[in-house]
Amino acid sequence: MEQLRDWSHTDLTIAVNLTAIDLLDADLLKRVKGLLREHSVDPSRLCVELTESTVMADPERAQSILAQIADAGVRVSIDDFGTGHSSLAYLKDLTVHEVKIDRSFIADMSVSRNSRMIAKATIQLVHSLGLQVVAEGVEDADVDSSLRGLGCDYAQGYFYGRPKPLEAVEQLLAGDTLQAA
Repeated sequence: MEQLRDWSHTDLTIAVNLTAIDLLDADLLKRVKGLLREHSVDPSRLCVELTESTVMADPERAQSILAQIADAGVRVSIDDFGTGHSSLAYLKDLTVHEVKIDRSFIADMSVSRNSRMIAKATIQLVHSLGLQVVAEGVEDADVDSSLRGLGCDYAQGYFYGRPKPLEAVEQLLAGDTLQAA
């Protein structure tokens, strides 16, 4: 949270992965709210991500916790969508803001018609639920272009940049020339 506070001059959102064990923590919401307050961070700048399989392990508990976290103003994302044993019945009832389509459907969509059709259908489905879509695993311009054409809201992957150490990110945010990391 300190880092997010230090980047208050930006509109960056930081994503934090939650595990099934985190969902069992009775103090999770209290801890999240406390950290946000302690570091004076707007809750909308934090996004918690849960994998589809984590949600499906205990859908009722996940729904309860996610609703409380969202009510606190924190964004909620379902990660790796399409790889677990999800039920659309649960997806329609979850309090989430975005769904991240797993890279297994994205990375080869420029050469696989089936992957492209799954990505297209998922984007349409997620949008029809009023949620945003993030595509994971974008590694080339063809996939980027295809996703833009399909109306995907956000994308991530090596096409846009590789992971960087903190100092390189800070240089980027400051507008300095970035050195290869």
